[in-house]
Amino acid sequence: MRRVFLYGDIVDNFESVSAHFIEAAGGSSAKIALLLMGGPGWKGYLPRYRDPWAQLGAVEVIPIAPLGNSTELSSEALACLRSCTGIFIGGGDTPQIS
Repeated sequence: MRRVFLYGDIVDNFESVSAHFIEAAGGSSAKIALLLMGGPGWKGYLPRYRDPWAQLGAVEVIPIAPLGNSTELSSEALACLRSCTGIFIGGGDTPQIS
């Protein structure tokens, strides 16, 4: 069974909302793809996601961002997505990220 979790405006309760997502993705066996916009400083956003998920047991989090100024993903990134048990699309103020 596949599940879709659609969240919005979860800055204040990210950890509690993430518990259901991490559990559905496999808990400590989860392999999470974290899709982000890329752009300057995008790696600085990783702890916002990784740290709470690690506390919930998910230790394999793979950040994926488009290459350069493109919005396309590499073939390696697409293959990784296919092998993941959970996919999370980061949000926030994306014009500030890219």
